[in-house]
Amino acid sequence: MTFPDGLAHAENRPETGQAGIPHPEPSRGAAEYGKPGADATGVQMDCLPAPTRRPSAREIAETFHKTPALVAYRVRCGKANCRCRQGELHGPYWFLRWREGGRQRRRYVKVDELAAVRAVIERRHAEERADRLARVRALAMLRGWNRWLTELEHDPYP
Repeated sequence: MTFPDGLAHAENRPETGQAGIPHPEPSRGAAEYGKPGADATGVQMDCLPAPTRRPSAREIAETFHKTPALVAYRVRCGKANCRCRQGELHGPYWFLRWREGGRQRRRYVKVDELAAVRAVIERRHAEERADRLARVRALAMLRGWNRWLTELEHDPYP
């Protein structure tokens, strides 16, 4: 087809863009290159933040500096004819609760993660109890040495 400018232009076809301009190479996405935020050349884009993944409830239970509490909630849905209106609430729905920066936080625990999260929390509680007991025993030992040194200072030759 010839246009008034005297040039032959390709008609719109799937393999070319409008007026014969070829389509750019489709982006293959960052997943193919294994880097979050990477473009089609595999180069990390500085202007885009790398996508962050929310940690699972199990990861929070294992890595948070304080052991979070595992709490069950029962909820009322608000539907007019639901059983929860008469007091039979929905649930239990399990959440991890912790305090962070003066704010209460919570994270839903999936049913399939519940046993693992409960085991992690029990293990961490046992470790914390053992640490507290070791500190109490060490403090008692230091106090005993302190009494012994005080006695030696007052009566060096018994």
